Amino acid sequence: MAKRFSIHSRDGRGGFTLVELAIVMTIVALLIGGVLKGQEMVQNAKVTATIAQVQDYKAAVTTFTDAHGGLMPGDIGDGGWAASHTHGGSHGFGGSGKAAAGQEQAEDDIIGSPAWGSSLQYKPLQREQAGNCGDGDIVCMPDDMQTASTSEAETFWLQLSQAGLISGISGAGTGWGLSHPSANTGGGFVIGYADGTPVQGFPSGFGPHGHYFMLVQDLTDDSLESKPLTNKRAESFDRRVDDGNPYTGDIIAYGDACLNTEGASTSGRNCGLLFALDKGYTAQTSGGVGGEVGDGGGFEPTVCGYHGQCEGGPGGGGPVSE
Repeated sequence: MAKRFSIHSRDGRGGFTLVELAIVMTIVALLIGGVLKGQEMVQNAKVTATIAQVQDYKAAVTTFTDAHGGLMPGDIGDGGWAASHTHGGSHGFGGSGKAAAGQEQAEDDIIGSPAWGSSLQYKPLQREQAGNCGDGDIVCMPDDMQTASTSEAETFWLQLSQAGLISGISGAGTGWGLSHPSANTGGGFVIGYADGTPVQGFPSGFGPHGHYFMLVQDLTDDSLESKPLTNKRAESFDRRVDDGNPYTGDIIAYGDACLNTEGASTSGRNCGLLFALDKGYTAQTSGGVGGEVGDGGGFEPTVCGYHGQCEGGPGGGGPVSE
């Protein structure tokens, strides 16, 4: 006979047996485990869906470029775009002659400012306020965009949408689902050209080159203080489709608490990601070297992984796509 636990009500009825209590505790544990596993499955599904988004955007860019004589979305001038598309306002970049250093220029094979990193510090919206051209603070829009509120980096998404190659962009304002696509994991995507300037958390003199889709939390957060991903979630992206190294490959990470702090807490949303669009690579840029990682140059900065574990040298590297 099972021994009864000595719990009795005032009316004299017996309590629970130890076996009964064990069964209840087991059921509770199974329920909690099921909930946690379900949450993990939901998060993994969001990672998978976001990876699919990036692949769709890459395919859309290829299709657009093939259909427009090699010109990339956002980089096509008003004349060439308006000739075959009906839209509200001017959403191409006109102008003639060579743009000043750091300025946007149509048909230069660069989306947005060529100084997105060095001048704008990777701010999500590559904008200059109307009327501020020439004041020397940040990038100035050329010619017909002097009083506009958009940049090539925003027109990029609008032209892909108008060409019927992506969905989720209404063009009715600024925000996720309006001017930029939202991401399944939270936040959304911006596009820009990295000029070798280190992203947040990267060691000095070591930075990405090429066009990248950047996953950010807030379009208006110029300092990139808010991040869309936890360290664990960012690493799951990297290991799922890339090399697992936050500094090299198709996917690189940014964020001081994500990469650059020994023993830093990894429980919060500390990480953002950049997904290479075309021939992206991370390279040494200090001292005018500019060589690719792993080229024998002996560049070995102290770097940290997704878990705050630091060591010398990122290793690997080189172009991520040919």
